[in-house]
Amino acid sequence: MDIKGDEPFLQDGSQIVLHIESLGHSLHAFINGKLAGSGTGNSGNVKVKVDIPITVVPGKNTIDLLSLTVRLQVQFLFTKIYIIIN
Repeated sequence: MDIKGDEPFLQDGSQIVLHIESLGHSLHAFINGKLAGSGTGNSGNVKVKVDIPITVVPGKNTIDLLSLTVRLQVQFLFTKIYIIIN
């Protein structure tokens, strides 16, 4: 994602939260190549739902997600991603 240097949330110190919901069992989120956070399901509910506070910089920012499943057939797992600026 491209962030302009004059974005209000960069100026006023607002917190950015990356909200992810995945049907995978475990998930790792990387922002600009660095691990920002992880989440795992449990035996009662394997779905992953995480809110990760992130820091972005003016210019290009990358979000990479590694979603893992355990003992399942390989298949596409639906993932929802939201970026929330408070």
